[in-house]
Amino acid sequence: MECPFVSVVVGIRNEERYIEECIESLLRLDYPQDSYEIIIVDGMSTDRTRELVQKYPVRFLLNERKNVAAARNLGVQNSMGDFVAFTDGDCKADPLWLKTLVTEMKNAPEDVACVGGPNLIFDTDPVFGRVVGHAQETFLGSGGSAQSKNSLKKHYVSSLPNCNAMYKKNTIIEAGYFDERFVVGQDGDLNYRINKKGYKFLYIPEAIVLHHRRGTLKSFSVRMFKYGMWMGELFKKHGEFVRWYAILPSVCLLYTSDAADE
Repeated sequence: MECPFVSVVVGIRNEERYIEECIESLLRLDYPQDSYEIIIVDGMSTDRTRELVQKYPVRFLLNERKNVAAARNLGVQNSMGDFVAFTDGDCKADPLWLKTLVTEMKNAPEDVACVGGPNLIFDTDPVFGRVVGHAQETFLGSGGSAQSKNSLKKHYVSSLPNCNAMYKKNTIIEAGYFDERFVVGQDGDLNYRINKKGYKFLYIPEAIVLHHRRGTLKSFSVRMFKYGMWMGELFKKHGEFVRWYAILPSVCLLYTSDAADE
């Protein structure tokens, strides 16, 4: 198989707990070493993240705006590949992750802009995080999104989370990059705009990353509050909801968990 050059971009901030695990998984990918680069974009971390990252043979960029959208834009703008893959600093990529994405993209119709797969839980995460993760891996709990573990067949979807996605770089540029006003939901916003230009998203169940989940009710609550707030901003921007239904099961889980504590 001809191996096109791919830029793997990871936007991070204060990720000292998991960043080494993430980078080491990317360095061990079953893909020619001279056919991909790893770009770590750090949002001015105040912990040991920068020190840890600089031990590895990766490209390191500083993101003064600190948010994920700006990090991903910097990564794209400094990338050398025609394909740009994204994951997060608290993720661990399967060794076949990148090879699978590239193979599927090469075999996909020309109008496919992005391919991606599931982000599954770590069995070693705290109990609450695993409960949330298992709920979100079901079709109902994921709101019917690509995050569902029950999505066992390759199929088209309306969006793919950027903890596990690879784009044709030109489609990101054509759509106008990530909107840096958005603290969360920036991938959904970009994907919405790419969709409107006639491109498609293809879910690949074999392209796996593991993703650490929020370990406490408090951290999960903060995350859901931010999602709700920024979904409102997405509605104001586009005049319609962008996958609003996907957060409803998590909100229900949050309500149930809170009620159980009373």
